[in-house]
Amino acid sequence: MLKNYLVIAIRNILKNKLFAAINILGLAIGLSVFIFAQLFATYERNHDAFFPGAENIYAVYTDIRPEAGLGTQVLNATQSRVAPLMNNELTEMKISPDSMT
Repeated sequence: MLKNYLVIAIRNILKNKLFAAINILGLAIGLSVFIFAQLFATYERNHDAFFPGAENIYAVYTDIRPEAGLGTQVLNATQSRVAPLMNNELTEMKISPDSMT
């Protein structure tokens, strides 16, 4: 039964070459995008997991909005002067001394 399905599939591929090529190319592109998205999501979820207390680690981002209205820019870094201010203002937050330099 499976042999018959394979024979029919090969005959259809050879008979409709352009249609088969478009379908196979679309399938390959779809699978590669899916695999890339899965790898990216896995990396983003687990890249800080090896630190002790990883569930309490947060990232501080800088949101720059120019006055000229040219768009918003989000940076994944802040100036080092922000750490002591955050330590004084947010008493429930623990900041590592290494992050204050």
